[in-house]
Amino acid sequence: MTVDWTGVPVGGLFCKPGVGLLRRPDAEPYDRFRLYELVNPGTWEVYVRSNEVVYEHTLRGWYSYRKRIVLLDGSRLEMVHSLVWNARKPLTGYFYNHNFLTFGGVPVGPARSLRFPWQPAGDWRHAYDNAGFVPGGVAFTGPVDPSDAVFCGNLHNADGPTTCDFTVAEGSRSVQVSANRLLSHIVLWANDRVACLEPYMPLHLDAGAFSSWTFTYRFR
Repeated sequence: MTVDWTGVPVGGLFCKPGVGLLRRPDAEPYDRFRLYELVNPGTWEVYVRSNEVVYEHTLRGWYSYRKRIVLLDGSRLEMVHSLVWNARKPLTGYFYNHNFLTFGGVPVGPARSLRFPWQPAGDWRHAYDNAGFVPGGVAFTGPVDPSDAVFCGNLHNADGPTTCDFTVAEGSRSVQVSANRLLSHIVLWANDRVACLEPYMPLHLDAGAFSSWTFTYRFR
């Protein structure tokens, strides 16, 4: 999850749900790729059952987070997330998931497609000669260079709300991902091994509030 550290002084502590309590080292803006000092990692509990795995992360005085991954049948699984926010300051940020779908290690190329029930739009990091928007999706016209990465940081529905409903396919094999809440945007990142669609879901919780959301994966 991303964080809002507005009002946190240099040297002060801020909370990143799913990680713990971190220290702000300087006046620079928050950087999701930066490693910050972990002051309090909270406590983790993991429960394994025949068709599910449950992760629970508690940071006393801040939050209780739970992720339940359950196999529904041979072709579907759900990730059910829930969060109780106990801190006095409201939580404002985004939940996101990387979705590193590898398709058995097959390199990313023309057989890999990203499909949506709406027309995607967004700003590419730079011009690419091997990837671009097509009606209802993103197509790769050639392999992704191992020394480069395809990136679009604000992929969204060009004509309305951005629903979480997309399919990543490699030839006849595919994974459809859906969720029960709207997204702010999707981050597209691809290299020669994976083409990831990372859904960003807005979160805002006041003290004592509870929120839950569910992702469903369908494999074909």
